[in-house]
Amino acid sequence: MSRVVLPADADTVAGALADIQHRRAYVEALVATMEALPTPEPERYGDHDAWYLVALQDGLFRRVFVVEYRAWRSRIRDLVRDQLSAQGLDSDLWRPVEEARDAAAFVFQVRLLFAEELECDLGSEVWDGLQELAAVAEAIAESSRAARLELAERHPDYFSDLDVFGDGDPTGRLTLSHDLARRAFGFATAFWSALPYEAVAAAEA
Repeated sequence: MSRVVLPADADTVAGALADIQHRRAYVEALVATMEALPTPEPERYGDHDAWYLVALQDGLFRRVFVVEYRAWRSRIRDLVRDQLSAQGLDSDLWRPVEEARDAAAFVFQVRLLFAEELECDLGSEVWDGLQELAAVAEAIAESSRAARLELAERHPDYFSDLDVFGDGDPTGRLTLSHDLARRAFGFATAFWSALPYEAVAAAEA
């Protein structure tokens, strides 16, 4: 049984879910607005503007991955530290997570800590989703050829054969779509939805 216990009046899991749902709805509204805007000089620039809109949206969707991973990471840090303190566990148990060499190692160490110290495992599908979210976010944030190559090897679905700018860089084809952005929101939502915990009133805590 999960050892995660939260005060009912400060339910960080419910808060995380509400925030993700809000950000997702906001992105949906932004995309709909962008696509509904009239195109200036459509006869002359219609094709160009269609391409440009895709490029602009790609930038938006990249930020979705970076923001959702960083938001998850920040909330997990606070949640786990609070749980370690509340349960009288050694705060140094968090150290391997904080010292993780990269995003993949960070997620792995969080999973290990949850399983070993908080008796909480969410299942491989949830953790695999977080690993994917982390891998894409890290490749975007690092913005290096090596990072893109590694991501392309692990998750080829994020890459397109289209060389938009004609620069001949096969690693420059990281292309994020609306559906992939929804996937990012889904990974974060799946984690918080699956997290087993008990919410207790202040008198019970």
